[in-house]
Parts: sequence; structure tokens; C-alpha cells
Amino acid sequence: MSLWLMDGDGSSPERLIAGGVESLTWFPSSEELAFSRRPDAGPLGVHAVSLSDGGARFLVSGEYLVWSPDGSRIAYFGIDWLRR
Repeated sequence: MSLWLMDGDGSSPERLIAGGVESLTWFPSSEELAFSRRPDAGPLGVHAVSLSDGGARFLVSGEYLVWSPDGSRIAYFGIDWLRR
């Protein structure tokens, strides 16, 4: 799946990530989205994408993420075989 962002009324759709997105969550600041990516679509793991410029960055080897209630941490399933 691709990652898209649009206005609340459905206007101005913008594709941020073309394919491979499995799960996502907002950063507490609402300035970025964190997402996990399938290995066939780029580097496997948890990534972040800036909503202001669309720049993506790798965070950690893992998938299926969620923020802690206070916004200070991300929990994710680790991909142990990448650490060997």
C-alpha cells in the first residue's frame, strides 16, 4: 500500500510513500508519520516521513508500531534475524 495524506474534506491528496507501507502512526507532534515498510519495497523496518517536506528516514529494523500513551516511545516488533 502507498501512504497518502489529504485535507479533512478529501481535497489535495498527496502521495508521501509509493508502496510497501504496512502500518503507520502519527508522531505526537503531528509533524511526521512513522510507518513500517515491507522488504520488497525498500529497507525493511520502521521509518518516519516528514509532512512538511516528504523526506523519509529509517528509524529501526522492525514492523507494526504504536506510540506510547505519553508519546515518548515507540513499541514495535523487532526483526531479530537482522541483528545476527
